[in-house]
Amino acid sequence: MVIGFVIGLLQPQNFHPVTLAWIFAPYLRPLRHLHREQALLMDLSKLDKLIHEKARLGIMSLLVSRAERWTFQDLKSELKMSDGNLITHLRTLAKADFVVSEKVEGVGRSQTFYELTEEGRSAFKSYIAELEKILRR
Repeated sequence: MVIGFVIGLLQPQNFHPVTLAWIFAPYLRPLRHLHREQALLMDLSKLDKLIHEKARLGIMSLLVSRAERWTFQDLKSELKMSDGNLITHLRTLAKADFVVSEKVEGVGRSQTFYELTEEGRSAFKSYIAELEKILRR
């Protein structure tokens, strides 16, 4: 059910630039019982830390949301991030082979395009599946 909601949200016609972290935040608040809270923390440790960071989760969410590549400027405006912050996170994702970039020279300024690799898409799907398991508890 949750994964259907997330996939529906990520369809280009329905996409809103709200990251998954904000969507699921209410469900990840501390639980009433300590043993359940400890179990949740153990489950949270299974989440990919590279993707789980808020800014990178936003980047991955946008990149998975449509088939076309995103320009640096489009990512920057959707995520409301500074150039330095965005490029740092994109480089981190690129080092993990989750994101690939292509610089295209044109009239005037060149543009850099970003898209998910198959490995990045697979890692994101695994992240969502793990998050869904946690939410089912």
